Amino acid sequence: MNRIMKKIIYLLIAMLMFSACRKDNHKEEEFLICCDTPCLSVKLQIKENLIPEDLLEKVAIYENTSEGKVKANIVYNFKKDGKEYKIKYLKKDGYVIFSFYVLHDINRTFGDRIIKFSLEIPNNKPIALTFKGKYYSIPGCCSAPSINQAFLNDKEWKPLEEYMNATYEYHYILPEKMLEKEEAK
Repeated sequence: MNRIMKKIIYLLIAMLMFSACRKDNHKEEEFLICCDTPCLSVKLQIKENLIPEDLLEKVAIYENTSEGKVKANIVYNFKKDGKEYKIKYLKKDGYVIFSFYVLHDINRTFGDRIIKFSLEIPNNKPIALTFKGKYYSIPGCCSAPSINQAFLNDKEWKPLEEYMNATYEYHYILPEKMLEKEEAK
């Protein structure tokens, strides 16, 4: 009888410990909801009057990777009235807005990184976009992406303040003076 009682007590203790651990794990899972997407996007705003309407579809943003140039534009897919649409840009408040991911590491690997892009607008010289960013630790959560600095043709480029830290995206306006016509060949 004594042996059976000991086994029952051990079983109860094990069940209590398991349920306590289970409650703690559940709380951690709830807390991990704070983790958002591992991607951080940039919205590049260009005044509508700077790019002719017929050239908008040809504007491209390329990420310069070790494998070469990779198209980085985000294409929005949606359905309306039973038809499928794909758009490469949005128009809002006199601006054409192109989106692309700057940090997009699914594994959220900690550390600093420099990501280089090329903005190519027909009939204009390519514009170099450089972002210094990182994934940083959030206690009790997973790592989150952040942009520390941005450069436009190697000159510091500040994001629009009203969007800072509101979402996982940064908004930058392309200054008109950055558009230089390409010389005819």
